[in-house]
Formats: sequence, structure tokens, C-alpha cells
Amino acid sequence: MQSIFREDEEIVITSIANTLDGFVMVGSAKNEDYRVLVLKMNRSGELEWKRTHGLSSVDYEGQNIVAVKDGFLICGCSEGRASEWGGRDWKAYLLKVNSSGEKQWERSFRILGNECAFSLVVKENILLFGETRDPSGNSHFFLLNLDNHGEEIWKRIFCDEEDVIAGGIVPDDQGHILAGSLMRNGRWYLYLSRVDRDGKKIWEKLHKDALVYDVCGGKDGILLTGMRDEHIYLAKIDGEGEIVWDGTYDNGCGVTIDCTKDRIMIAGETEVGESCFPILFKVLEDGTVEWKRIYNKEGFIEKVKQLDDGYMLIRHGSTPKEYTEIIQVGEDGSLSHHGIAKKREP
Repeated sequence: MQSIFREDEEIVITSIANTLDGFVMVGSAKNEDYRVLVLKMNRSGELEWKRTHGLSSVDYEGQNIVAVKDGFLICGCSEGRASEWGGRDWKAYLLKVNSSGEKQWERSFRILGNECAFSLVVKENILLFGETRDPSGNSHFFLLNLDNHGEEIWKRIFCDEEDVIAGGIVPDDQGHILAGSLMRNGRWYLYLSRVDRDGKKIWEKLHKDALVYDVCGGKDGILLTGMRDEHIYLAKIDGEGEIVWDGTYDNGCGVTIDCTKDRIMIAGETEVGESCFPILFKVLEDGTVEWKRIYNKEGFIEKVKQLDDGYMLIRHGSTPKEYTEIIQVGEDGSLSHHGIAKKREP
């Protein structure tokens, strides 16, 4: 699959939605300021359209996308100022676009003072899950319930910590499971919470020493990936927030997980010497690694998407500046079109 981005474009892709004839992706693109980027690519890897959204003189970032019957919903943050440390003055953001990527409406939400929506689910209503920081510098999770026009119905704020990371939200029959990480007394904990349909907490669990960056629904629970003790981390969690199994793999970090098509795929970065390289795993139901591949370009895999005959990888690099590359690999992780991959047995 050929890259559809110019070499001089500063772009980060963070989420992908399937369509009948291709994929719609969301992320951020920088010119003078950051804008929400939405683009459509067909199954052959050809760009069909590309749109950016956001006002000038402030920054916007797209974090997640969900397909709905008449277009797409995109969450992220708006009207802030991006920086190497995350930025300031952000508002949680929701954008509705039609099937051609044209804006239908947008909403910005002030929670406590500096916030971003990282996860989005649509059932009866729209739920945004993210992070917010209050004026004193403490961090919290927030859950925002909106109607189909993006108008607020209720919001909930959880935890009051040194720092938090909103890993993701997974719907189930009782409500939703929230997964993330929080820092308390300088130590990171895996945070799990089940909330009902009104956002009221049913239970809350903490497990020591884990950072969580992505989560997906699995059989009889959820699966999440991230980092523990500077190693790639994978865990299966049951419906009560207890760890069924977990494990660490190569040095590095698990950034993304995809559990569709009855396969568990995790990807991210691994440290090789003083450099970091993209890594992709296929994992069995008990956490055993079936195979893994390390790719020979520096950077990390931001997103993995399962295809009928392989996987789409979104590789992010930062030298000499931030950029994105789309790579298609086969069912065993081998590169279809360019580059070299090394297969490592578990």
C-alpha cells in the first residue's frame, strides 16, 4: 500500500473506521496550527478525499472516529495550544461530518480547565471518555453523555490524581467499562471502573504498575495493552475488573490493540539498542505469542487494523519531523509492498 501523504506533511493518524469500499481515518495535520484531519482511502490505497477542520490561531486534534448511519463522529480536543507536554487550554471536542467528510456540526465542552476526549462510543446516546486537568494541576477522568445532536445530557468526573491516562471505554450489557491509568504518590496503577447507563459507578479497581494506552472488547471481558516495567504489556480483564491473565513481552510499549475477526493483534514500539522500531504481535486467547515482527524503520505503530487478507499498519515517525506512513502487511505480518520485516519466534 503506497503512502498517501506527502513527505513535507506533518500528520498523525490516530483512528480508522471501516466503510463498505474503504476506510475513513482521523488525526491531526499541522500547517501553522494543528487541524483535525479526516480522509477517505479506498481498498486499493488511493486517496478519495481529504478535509481539515478547525479555526485559525488555535489548535485542534482528532483522536477517535466512529461510523454512524449518515456519516462519522469524531472526538478530540479544540481551541487549545499544543506543546511537547500535551498543551493547555484544550476543550473536549465532538465533530459530526457527512460521508464526504464535510462538517455538519461541532461541539466544544469545558470540563474543568484543560481536557481532551480520547474515546467515543455510540449506543442510545453518544459517550465521550477522556482526561481533564483542574486549575490546581490535578488530573481526572471524565465521562460525557450527549444526545444525537451533541447536546450535553450529563457528565461525570472520576478520580483526583497526579496524572491520568484514558485508555478507552468498552460497552457491555450493564453499561460501560472504563480503562486507563492513574498516578498516585509517583506510582502508576491500572484503573478499571464499571459504570451503569447513567454513568454511576458500580465498581472501581486498581492494579499496580501498569500504563494502559488502548483497550478492546474480547470474549468474556476486555483486553488492554500498554506498558509495565518498560515492557510491552497485555492483559485480559473479566467483568468484575479482575485480571484473568497478563504478561509482558519485549522492551517497549503496546500502543494499539485490535480484537476483531477473532484475532488478538497488538502493536507499538520496541527498543533495539538506542532506537525504537515498530513491532506487531499476533497473540492467542491465553496470551501466548503466535508470532511477532519487528520492522526496520524507526518509529512506532499508532494503529493496527485487521483486513480480510492481512493488516493495515499506521506507522508514526518523528525524524526530521512528525509524519505518518500507511503500510499493508500479509496475514503473517510480512510486508506486501516495501521494506524489510524480521520474523521473531516467541
